[in-house]
Amino acid sequence: MQRKRPLVVGADGTIAAALIRALEARGQRPLATTRSGRPGTLRLDLTEDLDAWTPPADVGTVFLCAALTSTALCRTELDMARRVNVDAPALLARRVADAGGRAFFLSTNLVFDGSVPAPAPDRPVCPRTVYGRLKADAEARILALGESGCVLRLSKVIQPGFPLFASWLAELRRGKTISPFADMRMAPVSLDLAVRAIVGLDQGGRAGIRQLSAPDDISYARAASLLREAAHAPGRVRPESWKTRLPDLEHVPDHTTLDSSLAAGELGLTIPASEAVVARAVKELQ
Repeated sequence: MQRKRPLVVGADGTIAAALIRALEARGQRPLATTRSGRPGTLRLDLTEDLDAWTPPADVGTVFLCAALTSTALCRTELDMARRVNVDAPALLARRVADAGGRAFFLSTNLVFDGSVPAPAPDRPVCPRTVYGRLKADAEARILALGESGCVLRLSKVIQPGFPLFASWLAELRRGKTISPFADMRMAPVSLDLAVRAIVGLDQGGRAGIRQLSAPDDISYARAASLLREAAHAPGRVRPESWKTRLPDLEHVPDHTTLDSSLAAGELGLTIPASEAVVARAVKELQ
């Protein structure tokens, strides 16, 4: 019997690229899609008509990693955002499930409004942004696949060389003053932990909703201060409110944490606190 292969949709993304490397390390020979169809990938543009699309015959799990994540673009380009974030992944998931495979969908803490910390996976969604509403709609369609659908909600994922931290560090080392937001928060997880969770949940054949975030929130201003201290940089951190520079943002949650106990227990994961995740990211930049 031919061994089934994973299909990773959106291979140019940070999480997808790391997932492909992890799957290759397991000897799984993943297929990957990109909008351009660059060498070594299949061309798949989620903005196009996909009614005629059929999954490769040997696909076992489709990992739906592609998304339009800009909250601003989701508001101004709603039709395109719905195609990319809801209709296309739901269609791909259904086609793979109908062929006997599974769909694994990456979602976000923004399906909640952030009014309470660490909402449980089964708490009713209550998004306050267009992006969050689209992701919640897509979740419902993936979950309608029953045992063939798994959703993983993620908070902020921090990869080695995280661009925001790298830009802050460059400014601080030049003696500049940076102004991160004191009232915008994240509950970061490292890229490798996120990928471990994805691979582990798929290998275990998990269905339904799982969540992954740090157990606590950290403000962007606090993260910047930790970076400055660790680097002994001469610049200054002058915290500001997001309301002074981004007054038109749809919504900024008070909490970005998720109840991750189900995934942690199933996979035996130890989930570091926010400051530990930031400290590791800072160390990787030095």
